[in-house]
Amino acid sequence: MGHRDAWQDRHQRRIEQERARRGGLLSTTKYRKLFAYFESLGIEHAQARMLCDDQPYGVILREFGDSQYTEDGCAVPHRFREIEELIIPIPDDLDPVDVCAGLNELGKFDWQLDSRVLTIRAYS
Repeated sequence: MGHRDAWQDRHQRRIEQERARRGGLLSTTKYRKLFAYFESLGIEHAQARMLCDDQPYGVILREFGDSQYTEDGCAVPHRFREIEELIIPIPDDLDPVDVCAGLNELGKFDWQLDSRVLTIRAYS
């Protein structure tokens, strides 16, 4: 086993331990609905902070679920269940109140709106 394989194995174990310790709030189905909603609004880019990682990654929402790679293509593949937090800047042409109202119609999400930045937490 190479150095990178050993690192990936340790990283995956840390993620699984963290997932077991915390309660997940979003299923893959909810993520797909959420990403489709933002795409329907014309929002393509966001940041995703992964479990066991302090640095958020830039992601292209419409591609994240299919390729499961971060936007830069350099990182290891990520799965929906590894997202701890989505950070979505709301474009100037959209009303943040309307965006949040539509989000509430989709289902129950743990979100916070700060100015024009919407943060959705995936773990309690």
